[in-house]
Formats: sequence, C-alpha cells, structure tokens
Amino acid sequence: MTRNGSRSDWGMGRAVVGAMLIAASISIGLADTARAQGTWTGFTPPLQPSARSATAMVYDAALGQSVLFGGFDDANGVPVDETWTWDGTAWNIVRTAHTPGQRSQHAMAYDSLRSRVVLFGGVDPNGPLGDTWEFDGTDWTSVGPATTPSARGQHAMAYDSLRHRTVLFGGIDANGILGDTWEWDGTQWTIALPPVSPAPLFGHAMAFDSARNRTVLFGGHPLCMPGRCFPSGETWEWDGTNWVQWVPVHSPNPRTTHVMAFDTLRGRTVLFGGITCGEVLRCTTWDDTWLWDGSDWSPLTTAQMPPPRELSAMAYDSPRGQTVLFGGDLDGTDYNDTWELNRPLQATAILPATGSSRGGELTSVFATPLAEMAGTTVTIGGNPASVVQILSNRVTVRTPAGTGVADVTISSVFGTFTLPAAYTYVDPAIAARFGNVNVGLGDRESVLLVNGNTGDIDRELTSHVGQPLDVYMQSPSSRATSSFALYVWIGVPSPSSLTTIPHGLGSMIFPTPFAGTTPQPRVIFNNLGHDALLGAPSFPSTAAPAPVFSRAGGAQARLNLAFQGIIQDDGSASARGFSITNAVILHVLP
Repeated sequence: MTRNGSRSDWGMGRAVVGAMLIAASISIGLADTARAQGTWTGFTPPLQPSARSATAMVYDAALGQSVLFGGFDDANGVPVDETWTWDGTAWNIVRTAHTPGQRSQHAMAYDSLRSRVVLFGGVDPNGPLGDTWEFDGTDWTSVGPATTPSARGQHAMAYDSLRHRTVLFGGIDANGILGDTWEWDGTQWTIALPPVSPAPLFGHAMAFDSARNRTVLFGGHPLCMPGRCFPSGETWEWDGTNWVQWVPVHSPNPRTTHVMAFDTLRGRTVLFGGITCGEVLRCTTWDDTWLWDGSDWSPLTTAQMPPPRELSAMAYDSPRGQTVLFGGDLDGTDYNDTWELNRPLQATAILPATGSSRGGELTSVFATPLAEMAGTTVTIGGNPASVVQILSNRVTVRTPAGTGVADVTISSVFGTFTLPAAYTYVDPAIAARFGNVNVGLGDRESVLLVNGNTGDIDRELTSHVGQPLDVYMQSPSSRATSSFALYVWIGVPSPSSLTTIPHGLGSMIFPTPFAGTTPQPRVIFNNLGHDALLGAPSFPSTAAPAPVFSRAGGAQARLNLAFQGIIQDDGSASARGFSITNAVILHVLP
C-alpha cells in the first residue's frame, strides 16, 4: 500500500527529498517471491515523544531499552534535543546533565563492546554539525578526536560488532553529496579508502547483519539537480575492506529516507517505508516492509502495518525479538506513534508425539508467540486438527486421522512454522498398550518438556548452574488429579566425587522401581494438578542453598544429569505405580 502526494523542501534543515521513479529498471516479481510473515502492532502509551521526523534510535543492550534522540518537531518548527527510552511498554524521558543539543538528520549506532550509543552530526538551525557524542545510559559526553568526518546530515551509521567499529557512509553537507566511508573505534575516526564504493549518497539507510558480518546499505539519493533528485535502488555491503554491490532478483523500489534494522531472530535486515518522487515532486510514500537475507530481498506480508512515512526511526530490541518503529513524516505532517514488528512464530515440540491412527486424541504444539484462537490453525500430515485451547506458549488440538510419520504445521498472524516428521501415527492397539497423555493406559503416560525439547535419550542439552530451565509436564487425561515429580539422577563423574544436592529442593522419594539403584534418584520439583505447568524454575531452586560441585583439590567437576519425568498415581486401587518418560541428558557446567 502506498500514498501519493506532494512534498515541500526542507533545505539543510529540511533538505530536498525529491526523487525520480525508475520502476521500469527494477524487477519486483512479487508473484515469484516467497513472502515472509509477521505482524506490526501499534502502541498508544500515555506518555511519548512529540511528533517528529528525521530522528534517530538504537537499542542499548546494557540499558535494556531503545534510545531515541532529537528530530525535527514540525509543530514548533525546530529540532529538539530530548533523550527518550522505550522498554516495550512505556516511553520515558531521560534528564541528562549534558546534551548534544537541538538537531535532526543525525545518525546513531550502538557500540556493544563499550556499551555506548554513538551519535554523529546532523543539522541544527545554524546548519550542518560535525560533532561526536556518546551516551552511557545516564549522560551524554562530547568526544573531540583530532580527525573527524566533515559536518553533515542525512548520513547513515551502523556498528560492526565483529570488528568493533561504528561505520559511517555518505550524507550531505554545504558543498554537496558525500561518498566517504569512516569508522569510529571509540577513540578516533579513520577514513577508509576502499577500491570500490557506492556513489555519493544522502537519505540512505544502513544496518549491520551480524549473521553474515556485513554492513548492509540500501537506497538514498546519488544525484540531484534543480527541482528533482534521482533515487537509488542499489544494495551494497561493507566487509571492513571493500564495498560490494549486490544485484538481487527482487528489490524494493528505489527510495530515500527509509529505515533499516537487523532482526537477529529472523536473521534478516528489515527495511520499512521511505519516499520516491517524480520529476515534478509527485511522490509515493511507502508503507511496505522488506527483508534482506544476504542474497535477495523479499516483501514481508503483514496483517496490519504502520501508515506510509519517511524520516522515521527504527531499532531492533533483541531480547524481546521486536523491531521498534517511531515517528516519521507524511506530506509534511509528523507522527508520534510507536509500532513493533513482532517476532516470527516458532514451534519447538509437539507433545505427545505419537497417537492412534484413528485420530481424535489430544496433543499440544508448543510455540510462541500465540494469538487468539480464531487466528491459529494446526495441521498434522496436511490435515487440519481441531483447536481446543490456546495458552501463551502452546495450542492444544484434537488430532485428525492419519498414518505414518507426519509433519506438524502451525499458522497464526505471526507466521507459519513446520515441525518436520514430528508426529507418528501408530496402530490403535499399540497406542492403547503403550499409552500417552491422552489414552491414560499403559506404562508411559506422562509428558515432559525441558527447555523446549522433548524427552529423548539421544538428546543432550548444555546448561550452566543457575541457568533457568523451563519444565512442563502433563498428567494422563484418565485421572482427575496427579502428583508431578521431576527426578534427577547423578551420573558422571560419580556421586562420590560431588557434593550432595540439597534435599530442600523437594521430598526424597524412592519409588519401588528404583529402590536400591545407584545412583539414587532425587526429586527436585513437585507440583500438583491436572495439566499443570511447573513454570520456569532455576537449577537449583532459588529456595534452596546453591550446591557446590567440586572434586578433591578444588578442581571443578562436570555434572551429567538425566532428567526423567515420573507421574505418581493418586493411590487408587487401579493404580499401576510409576510411569517414566524418555530421558533428557543435561550437562550442567559449573
């Protein structure tokens, strides 16, 4: 979806944003492009920055929030010098002792090695700026290296986390469009002189692809003349030595003043918005979202999207898996809305993973994020399963009939995810003999999920002492209530070489099938209730003293634990004893 309209000039404070559409030379080919999925969600917090454009935002990992600074406030007709943070729920203004001052058209990047937000340049009411500032989460500090890039605006920056350098390219100053490449190491700016480089650009966007260790650049204005500019639709990458141009099969339309950020969960660079103008400044302002995978661009299909805009700010909140968008301009009117591109749907397991070929059994697909029941579907072997319940991390369905090994596919507004060969149909008589959580018969009636992995004797997980473990267990549907117990066996090196795991983690229970075995099982978690969720306890439980794993002489030991889920029957006369799930071998490293 696009919007057409006219656009006024903005000098060095609002530079000309004209462009010439060269659509005939670009092959979009949407019908042949695999469309990614996701959804944009809008927020209306009670407190937020004023409407503005030509601002900048980055995610500060040390602070755990997105940091926004400056921008042009159309309502007052001046740039602002405010610092704001977004935590995913609320905006908060940061009162700093020092400030870079009023500016717009600046660029920022987050130096993850030194935990600093780096800001360079921009434009204030007096013209272009060439100063460098750093924000430590509390205050701004002006740094004055001997050599710096020239004063400029509408340049782009990204932080190369492999080489620990903030990369700057292009922009526009009082003398024209720039095509220089600079790097900031926290002490000095150094100009790079690559053999190949993009044409001089302003209004372009950059992001660092941490999966491929490349700085990605797209679009911008490479050439201007009175009354019009020619936009770029080129894709370039910087590896620290040279710029390389890509010629992908699919590409966004040529544009300028768009925004980009790298989504680590998707492993893709996200591009949003921007503007493309004709010779008489008849402009198309975009509201499309594109993903760059390192070889081609693909459009992102979204259930809803922010309105068309240019000159906005965007950052990727990696812990929450959200791409955050704020502000921007459409036809001279600025926004102060906040949007987030949600992380894509991911499924980890289906439990139980076997069932009768007749179908009609209950099973749960563990996935996040999940939405309303009406927007989520599950198929097993290509056949639709009936959705029974949706919780925050799983959807319970009744299986369709089927045979053999089947793929499990879950779809929602957040995307589609397939677990290949995840569910096995068995003969009804076999299903009744061995049982599962639905049948309530036989010797294996429990379901165990540790850190998103099903119990499997061949699966090994690595953890560290104190690292949270997500543990889920389900009781047989044949019983109204069941007692849950998660046991741990001390394996290698040997029980005698390790200190005793605190008994306070749970009651010492030695069920008949394991009495006298070596090493002895010890229960570490208990819970009661049908289809209960044990939550996310830490290992060991925070309620108990932290165990010390050590050998003689103080050498650290490696502890191998076999987690086995055991369901203790409710004591009825028909109870058969204890049922054991498959094991998960968990390596706990001191």
